[in-house]
Formats: sequence, structure tokens, C-alpha cells
Amino acid sequence: MQVSVKLGEPLWRQVGKRTLQLEWEQRSVTVADVLRHLEAEYPGFGPVFRGEGFKAAYRYSLFVNARLVRLEQAKTTSLQDGDKLHVFVPVVGG
Repeated sequence: MQVSVKLGEPLWRQVGKRTLQLEWEQRSVTVADVLRHLEAEYPGFGPVFRGEGFKAAYRYSLFVNARLVRLEQAKTTSLQDGDKLHVFVPVVGG
């Protein structure tokens, strides 16, 4: 199974790429599985995702195929082959 992950600022700088193609042997994984994999594979990912070392933690938005997934739903949101997960900070203007 293949999942595409697109990362926004500042996460992609911790990984070194804006887009990743992840391969899984399982037929289905969850959004939480992908986040854990990114944290294990790229040591800087976890602290930045959690907002460690920043004055204020970023609130990342998670989207699977353009559908919003709340962080508390990450453990129960399954991904299928070809799904696209986007992780980014929403831009707010004023």
C-alpha cells in the first residue's frame, strides 16, 4: 500500500522534503500510524509537530484526500492505498 504525505512549514524542513511516498505492507494504516512513522524516521518531526521549543504550539491541520481529520481522530482514521495525507498549519489573516 502506498500513501502520499505532503508537509507544510515548518515540518517539511525537518524532513527535507515537502512530499513523501510511504510504502506499507498492511492493506490499511491509520493517520496516527503515519505520524508515528514520520516521528521515528525523522527525529525533528515529532518535536516540531508537538510544538516543543516554540513560544506557542502550532495547531496543525490534517487532511485525508481533502477531508479534514481532527487530531483526536488520527487513531481511528484509516488510510487506503493511494490516499493523500496533508499536514500543515492553516494560514490566518487579519
